[in-house]
Amino acid sequence: MGSIAIATKERLIEKRKSYRSRNPTSSIISRCERYIWYNITGATLYGWQTLEQMLILKEAKEVHEDHMVEVLNEAGYRVHSREAILKRTGSRWDGLIFFQKQDWLLELKALGEWAFTRLREMGLEKGFPHYYDQIQDMLREAPYLPGGILFVKQVYPPDFEDVIVRHDLDRQEILEEKRQRIKEYLALEESPPRPYSYTSSECQTCPAMYTCWGSIAQTDEGAKILTPGLEREGSVIMSEEDRGALKQLSDDYILYKAHVFKAESMEKSINDRVMELLEKYSYRRLKGYGFRATFSANATKTRIDYARLKHVVSPRSLKLTTRLEPSTRLTKGHEVFK
Repeated sequence: MGSIAIATKERLIEKRKSYRSRNPTSSIISRCERYIWYNITGATLYGWQTLEQMLILKEAKEVHEDHMVEVLNEAGYRVHSREAILKRTGSRWDGLIFFQKQDWLLELKALGEWAFTRLREMGLEKGFPHYYDQIQDMLREAPYLPGGILFVKQVYPPDFEDVIVRHDLDRQEILEEKRQRIKEYLALEESPPRPYSYTSSECQTCPAMYTCWGSIAQTDEGAKILTPGLEREGSVIMSEEDRGALKQLSDDYILYKAHVFKAESMEKSINDRVMELLEKYSYRRLKGYGFRATFSANATKTRIDYARLKHVVSPRSLKLTTRLEPSTRLTKGHEVFK
């Protein structure tokens, strides 16, 4: 990785540290209480997205939001009070929009084609309940507004959609109770209990997955949630000793998965750095320090979705393209690292 890319990521992380809130903000209020606790306390999060990836996406999101505001203003809808901070929660709203002779809370989102279609087909409350909660939580601090407007941009192919959200007082009360519970845990410096099992979709897609479950071997509570009861096919009851051994195996497996994730990240970083050195000095092979590195170009074919493109261009004019992708192969003894 080049020095410019490294410096850019470091700057993103520094910016994030400067505005970290000690309050559960509206943007994460619908999340698992344990994730919110980790986010506020500044824990390092290991999951399906790295911190740098999340911050890069945030920067891209801001670019899309600026474009949406420009489009709305050009259409005659005055957007003002951008990035105002709500004092009680520390949340930031995207602005206010003048619509039907009054101001409304404005929330901006940029979505991909799949998510955009889901919003249109299922609606906001069912399709994206976390966005619905985010708007309701901010509306609680603005009872003088008639409601909120979610303005959505489909990144590609370009399109727009809007959803009017009225005050839902019952939902606002539930979110406020959740915020107070999290504050109590923060005051006690205790993390909330895990509400889901490790194999649940909620945990498997959570940015705090490995941070949350990595210490399971030290917590009886975590093991109980992971295996609340043994489902077996057979009539023989497992002995207490063997149940204890099974519990230890499940704990060890969770720790193993956390270590595998970190090891895979390190492996990729090592391979990328070695490839940079091979390219820098135009080496095809390198041997020494107990390993061998080989630079090669792998040919890969790109498939074309004729069904989606037939209305744009004749299939006869489309050809499969072949491109070369450089890769490195690191070996040590008989063990292959990549």
